[in-house]
Amino acid sequence: MKKILMLAALAEAGTGVILLAYPPIVVRLLFDAELVGAGVIMSRLAGIALIGLGAACWPGKPTVRAFYGMVTYSTLAMLYLTYIGV
Repeated sequence: MKKILMLAALAEAGTGVILLAYPPIVVRLLFDAELVGAGVIMSRLAGIALIGLGAACWPGKPTVRAFYGMVTYSTLAMLYLTYIGV
Protein backbone atom coordinates (compact mmCIF):
# COMPACT_ATOMS: atom_id res chain seq x y z
CA MET A 1 0.00 0.00 0.00
CA LYS A 2 2.89 2.37 0.74
CA LYS A 3 4.29 1.91 -2.75
CA ILE A 4 0.98 2.86 -4.33
CA LEU A 5 0.77 5.93 -2.10
CA MET A 6 4.32 6.90 -3.03
CA LEU A 7 3.56 6.46 -6.72
CA ALA A 8 0.44 8.62 -6.43
CA ALA A 9 2.34 11.29 -4.50
CA LEU A 10 5.12 11.33 -7.10
CA ALA A 11 2.59 11.56 -9.93
CA GLU A 12 0.81 14.50 -8.29
CA ALA A 13 4.03 16.33 -7.48
CA GLY A 14 5.46 15.61 -10.94
CA THR A 15 2.36 17.01 -12.62
CA GLY A 16 2.60 20.02 -10.34
CA VAL A 17 6.23 20.65 -11.26
CA ILE A 18 5.45 20.44 -14.97
CA LEU A 19 2.45 22.73 -14.50
CA LEU A 20 4.63 25.17 -12.58
CA ALA A 21 7.46 25.11 -15.10
CA TYR A 22 5.50 25.18 -18.38
CA PRO A 23 1.70 25.46 -17.96
CA PRO A 24 0.70 25.49 -21.67
CA ILE A 25 1.75 21.88 -22.27
CA VAL A 26 -0.38 20.51 -19.42
CA VAL A 27 -3.40 22.64 -20.32
CA ARG A 28 -3.12 21.64 -23.97
CA LEU A 29 -2.89 17.93 -23.10
CA LEU A 30 -5.76 18.02 -20.59
CA PHE A 31 -8.17 20.50 -22.16
CA ASP A 32 -6.96 21.06 -25.74
CA ALA A 33 -7.04 24.81 -25.11
CA GLU A 34 -4.66 27.75 -25.15
CA LEU A 35 -3.71 29.79 -22.08
CA VAL A 36 -4.21 33.54 -22.12
CA GLY A 37 -3.91 36.30 -19.53
CA ALA A 38 -4.28 35.23 -15.94
CA GLY A 39 -4.59 31.57 -16.96
CA VAL A 40 -0.82 31.15 -16.71
CA ILE A 41 -0.78 32.53 -13.16
CA MET A 42 -3.71 30.36 -12.09
CA SER A 43 -2.15 27.29 -13.72
CA ARG A 44 1.06 27.84 -11.81
CA LEU A 45 -0.86 28.21 -8.55
CA ALA A 46 -2.64 24.93 -9.36
CA GLY A 47 0.80 23.37 -9.92
CA ILE A 48 1.91 24.61 -6.50
CA ALA A 49 -1.23 23.08 -4.99
CA LEU A 50 -0.43 19.74 -6.65
CA ILE A 51 3.10 19.83 -5.25
CA GLY A 52 1.63 20.44 -1.79
CA LEU A 53 -0.80 17.56 -2.33
CA GLY A 54 2.10 15.31 -3.29
CA ALA A 55 3.91 16.26 -0.10
CA ALA A 56 0.77 15.61 1.96
CA CYS A 57 0.24 12.17 0.37
CA TRP A 58 3.79 10.94 0.98
CA PRO A 59 3.80 7.90 3.31
CA GLY A 60 4.44 8.63 6.98
CA LYS A 61 2.61 9.78 10.08
CA PRO A 62 -0.68 11.49 9.18
CA THR A 63 -0.05 14.64 11.21
CA VAL A 64 3.45 15.07 9.82
CA ARG A 65 2.22 14.55 6.24
CA ALA A 66 -0.50 17.17 6.65
CA PHE A 67 2.00 19.60 8.14
CA TYR A 68 4.48 19.09 5.29
CA GLY A 69 1.74 19.52 2.70
CA MET A 70 0.48 22.77 4.20
CA VAL A 71 3.96 24.20 4.72
CA THR A 72 4.98 23.28 1.18
CA TYR A 73 1.88 24.86 -0.35
CA SER A 74 1.97 27.97 1.83
CA THR A 75 5.66 28.63 1.26
CA LEU A 76 5.62 28.07 -2.50
CA ALA A 77 2.41 30.07 -2.99
CA MET A 78 3.78 32.94 -0.89
CA LEU A 79 7.05 32.99 -2.82
CA TYR A 80 5.30 32.86 -6.20
CA LEU A 81 2.77 35.58 -5.34
CA THR A 82 5.57 37.76 -3.96
CA TYR A 83 7.51 37.21 -7.19
CA ILE A 84 4.45 38.20 -9.22
CA GLY A 85 3.82 41.25 -7.04
CA VAL A 86 7.37 42.51 -7.31
